[in-house]
Amino acid sequence: IKALNVIYQYLYEHPNSAYRAECEAMIEDLKERMDRKDFEAAKLYYTIEEYKAAHYALKNVLKNDAENLYREDIRYYTAMAAYKYALNSVTAKQKERYMIFVDDYYSFVAEYPESDYRPELDALFEKVQKIIK
Repeated sequence: IKALNVIYQYLYEHPNSAYRAECEAMIEDLKERMDRKDFEAAKLYYTIEEYKAAHYALKNVLKNDAENLYREDIRYYTAMAAYKYALNSVTAKQKERYMIFVDDYYSFVAEYPESDYRPELDALFEKVQKIIK
């Protein structure tokens, strides 16, 4: 963040600099690294099977940076975390928690109808529909 601020300050003070293209490339690289870092940090909860924490952490990544480069992956893992959290819940709370997956599924499909993740999520959605009815 400090590096980005310094580069932006430099570009502000020297708008016609010969290094403008190089500075813009550095900005893009730093933004990509920050987006990846945020995504990977949140996904870590999913990896260690802390699905409730993963769901919140992934949603917070998008809340803090809606333009994250890994948005599709974040949406996918958010839905998967909701599904797995519901699946591992006590029977009395499963229906309520599956509904969270359904909401995440609809959000994902609305935003990424042609995604490679779609077949997997569609299959889980059909499975959940049978469970909650």
